[in-house]
Amino acid sequence: MMARTKGKKTVVEATPKEEPSRAKGGGATHGKISKGDIVWIDYEGWIVSPNGTRTLFDTTREEVAKKADKFEEKKVYTEFPIIVGHGRIIPGLDEALLNAEIGKDVEITIPPEKGAG
Repeated sequence: MMARTKGKKTVVEATPKEEPSRAKGGGATHGKISKGDIVWIDYEGWIVSPNGTRTLFDTTREEVAKKADKFEEKKVYTEFPIIVGHGRIIPGLDEALLNAEIGKDVEITIPPEKGAG
């Protein structure tokens, strides 16, 4: 993955949303995300070079992929569920999602050591 290049940072712009079944019964429908919560994530992943140039490496947003000339016709662009705080995603994103506001956009800068390398 391009994020492995030393000296570059990964920027993820995400909008976490509570998992639908929790929102319907039992879980909070607003507030902060906690360890073990299942959230649906909609994001843009960018590599930021030392000179500030941004390159899109992944997204769930079709219009963003098209604008960055990274659109893949066979890919389905949609949000997807993750479990927060269980090490199933890169550490920097996992840590940043803890205590993030549900439904609020968040910009996260992930250094290489907390990203893909």
